[in-house]
Amino acid sequence: MKLTICLVTRGRSQFLDDCLLSLEECLHTGLAEVLLFDNGAPLVVSQTLMTWCQKNNVDYIRYDENDSRPTRVWNDVRSRGLEWVVFPGDDDKFIARSLRVFQDIADEKPDLSAIAFNMNTIDANGKNLHRVRKPSYQQSVSQHIAVAQSFHEPPFLWPSLFFRADLIGSSVPTSRFYFDWWVGQNLITKGNVAIINDSSVQYRIHPLQESNLADNRRKYFEATHWAISFIESESFLDWIRSLTKEELIGFWNSTLLNQPIYSSDYFGGQILERISKVLLDARPEFDLFVEVIGSLAASKGVWFRSGELNNLTSIGSTSKKSSPSNISVSAVPGCCAALTIATKEFTSSLGPTKTHLVSCNHTPTLKSDFKFDCNQFENLENDQVMDQIIFQLSKKAEELGEFEFITSGTEKSLILLLRRVKAAIPGKILTFLRLLVSRVEPRK
Repeated sequence: MKLTICLVTRGRSQFLDDCLLSLEECLHTGLAEVLLFDNGAPLVVSQTLMTWCQKNNVDYIRYDENDSRPTRVWNDVRSRGLEWVVFPGDDDKFIARSLRVFQDIADEKPDLSAIAFNMNTIDANGKNLHRVRKPSYQQSVSQHIAVAQSFHEPPFLWPSLFFRADLIGSSVPTSRFYFDWWVGQNLITKGNVAIINDSSVQYRIHPLQESNLADNRRKYFEATHWAISFIESESFLDWIRSLTKEELIGFWNSTLLNQPIYSSDYFGGQILERISKVLLDARPEFDLFVEVIGSLAASKGVWFRSGELNNLTSIGSTSKKSSPSNISVSAVPGCCAALTIATKEFTSSLGPTKTHLVSCNHTPTLKSDFKFDCNQFENLENDQVMDQIIFQLSKKAEELGEFEFITSGTEKSLILLLRRVKAAIPGKILTFLRLLVSRVEPRK
């Protein structure tokens, strides 16, 4: 077994000399080989790279045109049958002594799929910033929890991730922003990973580094697209099918807790929807459905009283007991009978959730999250009172900013009309209206 350090460069000459010098130190240890990919570097730089490779007996692959997609490089890695690989950046400096640490661990634990190191940080001039970056992956958690957490952010630091290339298939994402994330997720599902509290690279932070060349919206979009591909892959389905029901629920709850795509409501919400569908298609069990869809709806501010989750599926029992509420509501002591009886139907069994404390006209001095005018319950059936509870609590949550406002078509038309006439409103009136709105906005 031997490690191959794969360097992909487009010839950023400002930092390249430092990188190549650090790789020479690695070659002198005899513990690693280097494979250099010239990804469309200027010809004068290519000549320097070729000369360096000949001098140091390093394999050199030249691509005439720069292509940011990782597929071309990965095809060459696969065609050479490489086993252990690591991909430092061409603006980083590799720490040669980390190779002995890697070698010792790989020899001791041959069943590992990856060995993840930390990164020391340096500035554009190579000055030590005395800040160490560590992988987000936690070796102490169960695999199904680690997979859930991997949808929130990349589990490993790409320049310091040593991994088994032969465990990754030939069909890989074309995204330069998600490829490393995708590899990390596959490694977690396929085998054991060791986390080493030591650094393998000096990671250079500067304005032109790869992570600064695109905005988050672009990166999140690509991450969502390829994360969905990963979720729908046969290997992920096989992994889902291998879990016990308790592990599945733990995986799902952890995914909800660690919201996907850096907790982005828009992009992460799409991932949650797709995971729930794939999970339930693979395991069409009613109690699992209730748990997953009930908690997914609650995370989006959609609350159901007991029995209403039956409206979303044709499987399982139709009894209220088998389909509990996904919101917990409790009445303060002394409330009227109508409110007290209705809230007894909101004892949630869908995992930990906030309990909403409510009161009414009969308990004017007791503190609660919402006070109902119980006169409105007159002549209402119990399920209608329950509907009123959900409606009013949902409205309150929107006003507090806990969930986004969902507007009707008429409301959207009024907003657009207001935007059109805004330009014709005198500035003094606009200032007054802003002041008025600021005074009536609820405190968060």
